[in-house]
Amino acid sequence: MPTASVSPQRLAALPSPARPAGREASAGGLVTCRGEVEIGSFLFASLDAAFYDWDEPTRLLARFSGSGGGGSIGGGKLWGTTVSTRPITTLIGQDVHFEVLFLPLAVYINWGIAGEQIVSFVGSGIAVGSGLFMGSGRFSER
Repeated sequence: MPTASVSPQRLAALPSPARPAGREASAGGLVTCRGEVEIGSFLFASLDAAFYDWDEPTRLLARFSGSGGGGSIGGGKLWGTTVSTRPITTLIGQDVHFEVLFLPLAVYINWGIAGEQIVSFVGSGIAVGSGLFMGSGRFSER
């Protein structure tokens, strides 16, 4: 049976499921990075998020901190993937609104500016409670 040989350079150029293509450079109009989210809510809700580079897991790209309200109770810390229409670093200093849907062990978050959805996060982790809340906040450098 014939076998094919692939050079190490070609293997390194292939996308890895553990490191999606895109990172801080836009690929196909979307940018991906790794995210960590902390949620706390009991009618009033807080949302804190940190966004990290895929290639350098300790390199912090940006932070988000916001608050709001809605029908939710619970909280937790969750990890996942962030997809954005622009590099996360370009959002530093921007005031944005957000919507959060969280369930035990899962969360879905959208951030937007002036009605345009610009960032989405899907993650899983240690969480209790559930709910839907929205609010506003700001992206920052550290």
